[in-house]
Amino acid sequence: MTTAGHDFLQRRHASGIIAELTRSASAAIIAALPARPGETAEATVIQQRTGLGAREFWTTVTRLADLKLVRHASGHLMLDHESITTVSQGLIADSPLVPLLDERPQLRAFVERGRVVRMPTEPKLVDELYLALAELIERDTVLTEQEINQIIAVVHDDPAEIRRGLVDRGLVERSPETQTYRRPTSDQSKQMLVESEEQ
Repeated sequence: MTTAGHDFLQRRHASGIIAELTRSASAAIIAALPARPGETAEATVIQQRTGLGAREFWTTVTRLADLKLVRHASGHLMLDHESITTVSQGLIADSPLVPLLDERPQLRAFVERGRVVRMPTEPKLVDELYLALAELIERDTVLTEQEINQIIAVVHDDPAEIRRGLVDRGLVERSPETQTYRRPTSDQSKQMLVESEEQ
């Protein structure tokens, strides 16, 4: 299998896991299982903790086992930590921020698991982080507010805050008439950022 084919299958598996974990029954089962690697629990105990009916419980357990999130044998269940670790590492590696941090190691303190978890307090680092976030947006592509929010949401919990910061710094232009967004050319972005620092 080619690397591209393997990457596609890995992404497909990861997206299946994410979709499954958005189901309340799956989330309830995962939350009820012992967190310690190798520790099992009786399936009947987990079913009681979740409050799920037998059919829904076992259907969900089967889906979780197919995704290699849960193992079940002899009436016991356990989390498949090895598989969960592999998938989470793949998702982190797939974050569009990871390659940008290679060029900006000073920003690593603000990023965990491929997402911005806190904003710097030093103005120079704040601007550097916004420059990195702007690189997630393709130049000269017109985006709706929803589209730009989706791009930012991959790496930050508050897309509106980041979107406004990108616009305020001139790293993204907003058209008031069409309410669309566009990342300007490189020279325009850098000049706008320098002008905002001088003010």
